[in-house]
Amino acid sequence: MKTYIELSNYHVCDLEKPSDSELLSDIKPDLVVYCNTKDFDGRRFCNWVIGNKMFNNLPIILLTHDKIEQKNEKDQTYVGCNCIQLPFDPNNLLELVEGLLKELET
Repeated sequence: MKTYIELSNYHVCDLEKPSDSELLSDIKPDLVVYCNTKDFDGRRFCNWVIGNKMFNNLPIILLTHDKIEQKNEKDQTYVGCNCIQLPFDPNNLLELVEGLLKELET
C-alpha cells in the first residue's frame, strides 16, 4: 500500500506501532490512512485523533475488516472516518486519498 501511494507522487510516513500516533504532531500530515491491527483498533485511533484539537479536522481513512455496509446512521462507530473494507482495491484507496486532499484545498 505504501509503495502504491508513493508511486502516485505522495509522501508517506510509516508509523510502526500504535504508540507512534503521538508523532503526528511532528509529522503534521494532510491525511491519515490507518489499518486496523490486533494491537490497536482503528476506531480507538479515530477517536484519539478526533478528540485531539490539533487534529480534529484531519481526514482519516480507516482500512478495516468490519462490514461497513451494515453500519447505520445510529451507529457512531466510524464517525469522522472514511472507511474502506479489507480486502480492497488500491485504486479505490487512491481515489479516496485524492478526493479528500482536494476537499482540503477548498
